[in-house]
Amino acid sequence: EILPSDWSSDVCSSDLQRHRLEQELAQLPVVRRIYPSDANFLLTEVTDADKVYRFLVSQKVIVRNRHNVIRNCLRITVGTPKENSLLLQALKTYSDTEDEHRK
Repeated sequence: EILPSDWSSDVCSSDLQRHRLEQELAQLPVVRRIYPSDANFLLTEVTDADKVYRFLVSQKVIVRNRHNVIRNCLRITVGTPKENSLLLQALKTYSDTEDEHRK
């Protein structure tokens, strides 16, 4: 049974995690834009949605590729702190890899 106080705590945690993701994603070179959201996901424009999506899947990080609907966008669900850290680390690795290829 979910009590109202538990639900309120989950919403607060989700809000904090969404804010964390917004802040940290905005620092990554692969991210071009983060659309405003009050939902449990962030629509994020990246340099190449198909390439980023395939890389994330190879790292066992699942997001939604929305490129067919909105050019170069991924829908990123706000997860647990651990899930969000794994996502951010994978995107940092991707960004570092892309930087190496450009040199």
